[in-house]
Amino acid sequence: MSASRPRIVRGDTAVDEASGTLIRFAERPVTAWANGQGETVVLWRTPAEGDPDVRLSIATVSRSGPFSSLPGIDRMLMPLAEPGLTLRIGDSSRHVAQYDAVAFAGEDEVASVEVTQPGFDLNLMVRRGVGVPRLAAVRVDGSVRVDLPGLVAVIALAGDVHRAGQHLAFGDTVLAGAGSGAVTLTGDGRVAVASLG
Repeated sequence: MSASRPRIVRGDTAVDEASGTLIRFAERPVTAWANGQGETVVLWRTPAEGDPDVRLSIATVSRSGPFSSLPGIDRMLMPLAEPGLTLRIGDSSRHVAQYDAVAFAGEDEVASVEVTQPGFDLNLMVRRGVGVPRLAAVRVDGSVRVDLPGLVAVIALAGDVHRAGQHLAFGDTVLAGAGSGAVTLTGDGRVAVASLG
């Protein structure tokens, strides 16, 4: 699946106080994976009940093992731990570095391999036909406006990042405001941008 880079405007950009809803990672419940092999924190999903069309989550990968089968879902995964993550997708293995992203179909046979320490990964799951999931890491250095049509959310990953004067801890997520594909950030750190193509 093709990746789309978000348009980044750096400099003395005014902070948009209405640039979305803030979701605190630490306040979200931890739930089990569909196959029971791990845990995840759902940051946001739509619709709120039933089978989601879009779901954004941070999972804990604590050991090697299979991922849940999710037929009809297109997925993107971004390892958040420094060693990255090695995945077996079908018959091939691929190492995905920290903050890189890999796409695969929910019905693919996917497993984490060679896991030696627990780590987090960011997941964007989209029902096929709703849109194309995209994840990209963005460096925040000073003032940055992330602007992308189809923007779903900006997720804090590392460093000292703020949105509208509020500090964003790891996993804190800013949902783009209705009709707005932009979020303004300040500070020094790294975020992930989740969007639909």
